[in-house]
Amino acid sequence: MPILKEFSVIKAPEEIEKIGIRLVAPSGYFLEDHEFSDELASHLESLRTRAPLHIEATLKEYKVLKKDFPGIKYMEFLIVHFIKINQIMLGIMAFQLEMLTS
Repeated sequence: MPILKEFSVIKAPEEIEKIGIRLVAPSGYFLEDHEFSDELASHLESLRTRAPLHIEATLKEYKVLKKDFPGIKYMEFLIVHFIKINQIMLGIMAFQLEMLTS
C-alpha cells in the first residue's frame, strides 16, 4: 500500500473496488472467472499437489491482500486471458502497421 500512495496511484484503500489475482490452476473449474473467496481458496488447496508452486504463491497472495484490504472483492483471472488479449493486440498492431506502410 505505501508504494501506491507514494506514487499517487491511490490516496486511500477505499478507492480500490476490486483486485485481480492471476491464477494458474489445473482444473476445468477455472476455465471461467470467479470471485476469489475462501471457498475458491479451499478448492485451490485441494489441487495444491498438482501445481504446488503456483497455488501456494496464489494462496499466500490472497491471504495478505485479504488482511491488508478487507472488504474488497477479489477476482481470479487466468493466464489464458492474457494470451487472448495479447493475440488481439498483436493483430491490431499488425493491421495498424500495414495501414501505415501502404
